Amino acid sequence: MHFGRNMSIRNLHLTDSVLTAALHASCFVDDPWPASAFSDLLAIPGTFGFLAFEADAPLGLLLCRVAADECEILTLAVLETAQRQGIGRSLLTQGITRAGNSGARRVFLEVAVDNTAAIGLYRHAGFAQTAVRPGYYRRNNPSQRVDAAVMSLVLSD
Repeated sequence: MHFGRNMSIRNLHLTDSVLTAALHASCFVDDPWPASAFSDLLAIPGTFGFLAFEADAPLGLLLCRVAADECEILTLAVLETAQRQGIGRSLLTQGITRAGNSGARRVFLEVAVDNTAAIGLYRHAGFAQTAVRPGYYRRNNPSQRVDAAVMSLVLSD
């Protein structure tokens, strides 16, 4: 499926919490966030996000928070059927641009070390791994944990 000319990206709104929770659950079945997590985060000053659509169908989302001169990417999710179509890259680019315009000098995130596609996306955007958080992510099996790679991108010195 090709998502190009018909894809649109818009700002994420507090009223999108149920939609974003459903999209997040489709992408992160091991540890989905409830709608309340999205509404709570979006109510915090400095938090922003984007939704990608084709027609009326949501394809992906990005949620970020800027505090002082840093931006944290809280989550980036793209439906499996829409991956490798440039949606994640477009959302990430929008987020990095907004972060820079909001005064951020550095963007950071955590990503599961077994999520090679996401790590490739972040490396392509200029992120570098700076640390590892052992056992950071849960999986369906409660005894299974996956390390997180902490990655960052310097926007300006």
